[in-house]
Amino acid sequence: MKEVIFTGSLSEVHKQADEWKAANSGANVIYTGPPMRIDHRDGEDIYEKNDWTITINFDDQSSN
Repeated sequence: MKEVIFTGSLSEVHKQADEWKAANSGANVIYTGPPMRIDHRDGEDIYEKNDWTITINFDDQSSN
């Protein structure tokens, strides 16, 4: 199993994941994780930024 991770704004990670799936139609997508907010921490302070991540787990069918 392999994985690819996208980061950016919420709309960007959805767009990147959709584009990756379209460009990698030979990959068997096992799981697409939900978007998750990335916490930016500095000591006890949390700085909110518009950063998100999506992970796609897949098997690369083209290598079989």
